[in-house]
Amino acid sequence: PPRSQKLAFAFAFLPYFSSAWLLRIPLVVIHSVVIIPVFSSSRHSRRAHQRYHVPNGYIGKRHLVNAMHEVMREPMDASRPAGFAVLRVPFFLEPDYPEDSSFEETNLNRLQRKWGGKAEFEAQKNRHRLKERGHEVGIPRFDNKRTASNTMASHRLVQWVTREYGSELAEKLYQELNYNHFELGQKLNDEEFLARAAASVGVSRDDALHVIRNGVGREYIQAAQKLLRRMGIHSIPTFIVDGKYVLGGAVPARELVELFRSIESSPDEESGGFVFAEALGIPAERLAESLPMPDRVYKAIA
Repeated sequence: PPRSQKLAFAFAFLPYFSSAWLLRIPLVVIHSVVIIPVFSSSRHSRRAHQRYHVPNGYIGKRHLVNAMHEVMREPMDASRPAGFAVLRVPFFLEPDYPEDSSFEETNLNRLQRKWGGKAEFEAQKNRHRLKERGHEVGIPRFDNKRTASNTMASHRLVQWVTREYGSELAEKLYQELNYNHFELGQKLNDEEFLARAAASVGVSRDDALHVIRNGVGREYIQAAQKLLRRMGIHSIPTFIVDGKYVLGGAVPARELVELFRSIESSPDEESGGFVFAEALGIPAERLAESLPMPDRVYKAIA
């Protein structure tokens, strides 16, 4: 149905939504918690152009949060404010990594191997300014020696939380995983760590362990990978907005705001909906949920 027919939900952060019509903007975020080259458009369009840096989902998520906060805080039409529904799609940087939790390598070794040696890695690091771009959204450091490992279990867990609890809780879990991996060096196929992370956002630890240890949701992850290949998406993060517009990379918040405002200014235009929802087995009632306004803005580190 047209977006203008979506009735708002009441949220703790936005109580006025309970009596307003909500313009929902479906967001599909293709992500991982690792760094790979990306393709990007500097303007919102269906075409993608190469952007010469190597962003990651952690930076991209913070730009997204900042953009959502700005648009939700100052709606163009107070009687029909914009809201956001986010669906994350898993992506594997190292699909051939063994899933066995005993396998691991440091991210530093992985990147040096990928770029062809220490000197080559240092050169690309200087070009891509990952540390500086992290500072722009309040990330003090990246642990270069963090443990790289297979991410199937973490993806399955995030998707299970999305199906069972909704995107709001899944986003909190995703943030917890990002912080522990990128800043503290935690590996992402550690069962106990994943269960603790789930419990920290309100999910039953025992239920999380059951999901992790029993391969729950593997078929959904595999179906999403097939769809990614058919769509020709080979890099992350990639944003599919309103089922129509594709932006790649850790897109600055200002570019996301520009696109969101464009959609907000045409509230009766038919929504493209969610790509990947069927592949990931997301129930219709979850797709009808919108996120509350972010409770913080990520500011640059001086």
